[in-house]
Amino acid sequence: MPRLSGYLELAAVLFAGTFIIYFLFSEPRQGLARLGGIVSLLVLTSVENQQSYSFSQFANTTSMILLSILFLTALSYVPNSPRPEKVFLRLLNRFINCGAYLLERPDHTGWRQRWLPSAWRSDHCGSNLRNLPGKLGQVSQGIDYRCLSPNSRDQVQALVATIHTLNVRFHVVEEAHRYLRSNRITNSLRDDMAAWRHSLVSLFQDWSNFSPPDKYDDLAKRLQLGLAKIEARIEDSFKSLEGESLDDESYLDAYRLLGSYRGLTEAVLAYAKVSNGIDWSRWREARF
Repeated sequence: MPRLSGYLELAAVLFAGTFIIYFLFSEPRQGLARLGGIVSLLVLTSVENQQSYSFSQFANTTSMILLSILFLTALSYVPNSPRPEKVFLRLLNRFINCGAYLLERPDHTGWRQRWLPSAWRSDHCGSNLRNLPGKLGQVSQGIDYRCLSPNSRDQVQALVATIHTLNVRFHVVEEAHRYLRSNRITNSLRDDMAAWRHSLVSLFQDWSNFSPPDKYDDLAKRLQLGLAKIEARIEDSFKSLEGESLDDESYLDAYRLLGSYRGLTEAVLAYAKVSNGIDWSRWREARF
C-alpha cells in the first residue's frame, strides 16, 4: 500500500482483491465467507485520503482476525463435534428421548393447568417430534459414508423413513389419548396399556444409552404379546358389558386407542429392524 502513487494503482489492487474473493467464494452457501473476505480487505487496506502506513496496525489487525477464526473454529468443537454423523446421533437421541417422554405421559391434558413446566416440556417434545425427522434427513445428506463402512447411505435413508413414520404414529397415539373419554371399557385397559407403554419407554431408553440392541424376533414377540393382552381385555370388556347400553363412541374410543397402539408398535419394529443393521460404534468413535 505505501508504494501506490495514484488512483489507477489503488483501483487495480482493490479490483484484484475483490475479484479473487468473489471467485474463491462464488457459491451461494459461501456468502458469509465472501462477506468476511470483503470486510477483511477493506480493514486491512485502510484506504484514506492522507496515506499513512503502520506495519504494527497491519500486524495487529491480521493477528486479531486469525485468532478470532481459530477461537470460533475451536469453539465449534466444544462441547460437541460439528461432524454430520455426530449431529445425526444427537438429533436421533433427542427424538428418541422426546418420544419416550410423551409415552410416559400421554394424558397431559389433565395436569397441563396444574403443572406448567411439565406442559412446556410436553409441548417442546411434541415440537421436536414434528421437526427432527426433517432435520435428520438434511443432516444425513452431508455424511461421509466412506468413513462409516459397512454402513451405507441407503440404510440411513431407510432409517430416516422409519423415523418419519414414528413421528406420525406418536401423534396418532397422542390424539387418541387426547380425545379419550372416561368409560368402563377404557378404564379396564389402563393397567395393560401402562405396561405396554412402559416396555416401549424401556426400549427407547436402551436406544438412547446405546445399549446392545435386542434381537428383532424377541422384541417383536414381546411387543405383540402386550398388544394381544390389550385386545383380549377389550373382548372381555365387551362381553361383560354386552347387556348394557353403550353408545358407539365408547366402542370407537377403545378401537381408536388400540389401532394407534398397533400402528406405533409396527413403526417401532420397523425402526428396530433397520437400526439393528447399522454399526453405531463406527458413528460414535472419535475422528479428526
